[in-house]
Amino acid sequence: MTTAARTHPALLAPRVAGRPLAWARDMAFVGATTSAFAPWAAGNLAPSGYWQVSAVVGLVTGALLGLAMPALIDLVRGRVPLLLLVLGSVLLGAAWGGLTGGLAGLAFGGISAQLGVVAGAAAGGFQLGWFWFPYTFQSVRGGRTWPLLLTSLLTLPVATAAAVYTTLFLAMPMSMFG
Repeated sequence: MTTAARTHPALLAPRVAGRPLAWARDMAFVGATTSAFAPWAAGNLAPSGYWQVSAVVGLVTGALLGLAMPALIDLVRGRVPLLLLVLGSVLLGAAWGGLTGGLAGLAFGGISAQLGVVAGAAAGGFQLGWFWFPYTFQSVRGGRTWPLLLTSLLTLPVATAAAVYTTLFLAMPMSMFG
């Protein structure tokens, strides 16, 4: 290895956003618990078995998102204002939740995928919207993240309410027209 390669600033600088495997573990936890609890708590609004399938999809997609998150944060660090990053976390959460709900819904056919996208987007936007900034902050400073994971469990009823009410007031009326 050359001296230039050993002293290149990019090689010497630590990753600011934390360890990808820690992110993957914790995002898989948030994805699995949110994806299981929201449809389970919704009861008869979700097909039987949906919450189990959704939990597995949430776990896998959460782990993949978590693996990518430190690199994404390092990529935009210093280039994007914090307010836009926080708003972007809501949109990213909505995309993640919508993907998870839609993929889980595909296993059940009918309008389950469409309703899963809407409900998942609402729950995911809420969960990642509040979770992303404090988790990133703790990761950057090397702090404890377990209190945030515990808080993510405590916010599950709110994420469920967001999913159910969004589905009832947005997707259900639209499904009657097509």
